[in-house]
Amino acid sequence: MAEDLNRKESTPSFAAPAPQADDPLVRRPPAQWESAPHAGRFLIAYAALGLVLSITVIALAVGLTRGSDSSTAPWSSWTPTASGTQEVNQIVEHVGTRYRLPSGRQMVAVIPRSPGAENPPISTVAVDKQALFPKEQQYSPYPLDHGLMYILCGGGTRCAISEGRPSTDRARLLRREALELALYTFHYVKGVDSVVAFMPPASTAKPSQAAPSTALFFRKSQYSPFTKVPLAQTLPGQPPPGELPQQGQGQLVDQLTLPSLFSYQLQRSSDGSSGILIFSPAGCPPRLRRGSRARPRPPRAAPPLSAAHPRRRPRRRPPALVPAAVHAPVRRLCPDQDDPAEAGRGDRRPDHARALPHLAVPAPAGAHVPDVPDDAVCDEPIRGRGARRGGGV
Repeated sequence: MAEDLNRKESTPSFAAPAPQADDPLVRRPPAQWESAPHAGRFLIAYAALGLVLSITVIALAVGLTRGSDSSTAPWSSWTPTASGTQEVNQIVEHVGTRYRLPSGRQMVAVIPRSPGAENPPISTVAVDKQALFPKEQQYSPYPLDHGLMYILCGGGTRCAISEGRPSTDRARLLRREALELALYTFHYVKGVDSVVAFMPPASTAKPSQAAPSTALFFRKSQYSPFTKVPLAQTLPGQPPPGELPQQGQGQLVDQLTLPSLFSYQLQRSSDGSSGILIFSPAGCPPRLRRGSRARPRPPRAAPPLSAAHPRRRPRRRPPALVPAAVHAPVRRLCPDQDDPAEAGRGDRRPDHARALPHLAVPAPAGAHVPDVPDDAVCDEPIRGRGARRGGGV
């Protein structure tokens, strides 16, 4: 009991045990804190991966920088320096001097005009869709509030080109010039959404044989893809003098300009305050509206008759030759009531539809009675009886 009480009264001791004589004063760390034998190799690998990643980032930055430089490359080799009206005049001068005739002279003079400055002001372009709807005329209106007009004048009568002869290749070269004017305008001139280029008429000897007036109508919404790629990709090189053949670049010019080529007429609005350009597809004759009549033409004077060549009368047909009768007419006809076969029938219809209403009675042979052979009269089939009276289908 005394031992147990002594144990309870004794307090636990938290002091570290005294080191024995053979334990060292400095202990070594445990085994888990020792450095791995391949730690240096992993450090070298991590450094190599970091170097590769740095080189990749630098190469990507250089590539993006070069790409941004190509996107900011100029759209054309020539760029206007002014703005507003002066900018349009610079475009006209630059494009107009590039197109020349075989003699070296400038092909046409380009005159810029504002639709609102005309008298009367031109407010709308109405495109006739008669090629799609042949029975009646329907128009698609396009306002010219933000449009620009170019007049291509050749210096001759009615702005025709006085030098050389008109041809398809020369007309193609003029359409190329109008296309280049439109692309320069859409790319550099702000606020312009449509361009109308009036083409010079074909030079003719007689004014009455003048070709119809034609114009090209360009809309920016249709040609905007060509304002984002360099101009040299669409219209490369210097235009040839005088004519542009269809081979090569001419096919692209036809594809880009022929759908926008129209014959036009200028009409006033209903109140007369503005003008409207009526555009019809070039090469398609105008069609009449439903219910309209053709315009009467003045009668032409008859050519004088020459004495040596009098008017010919209509040729008459020759008389027809009828062969002679095989036998003489049958004489002594009598009514059917004298026929014994018809006695007692009254006015009934005969049994056969081809029965004769009058029959010939026997007569003594004589000079007045012809002797008719059997094969001289053609046999006729007896038609069957018709439908009964009173019936109906």
